[in-house]
Amino acid sequence: MAYAGYLVRLRASEGNSPDYISAFLNSRYGKAVLRGMCKSIVGMANINAREVQAIRIPKAPSATQMQFEQRVAAVESNKARHRTALAELDALFASLQSRAFRGEL
Repeated sequence: MAYAGYLVRLRASEGNSPDYISAFLNSRYGKAVLRGMCKSIVGMANINAREVQAIRIPKAPSATQMQFEQRVAAVESNKARHRTALAELDALFASLQSRAFRGEL
């Protein structure tokens, strides 16, 4: 497998949660930091690995990061359940609508 040369892979060091780091980088503040560091090349924003390593991420205690990770997992689980329920409701509505147009109700 080959990756494009412009992709940067981030790995969390021991005792740091990837979810915590991702949430920081995707926060309003984190995105502002990234935008401020990037260079525009041919209309495309670019940042290199060395610049990413220079980003200062506040270090929360490992226990706090783990709690955050668990809460993120719980939220994602709830979102998945709600998406499934919404899909079921959409299917039921489509069935009801179809029966109504055929005059079966």
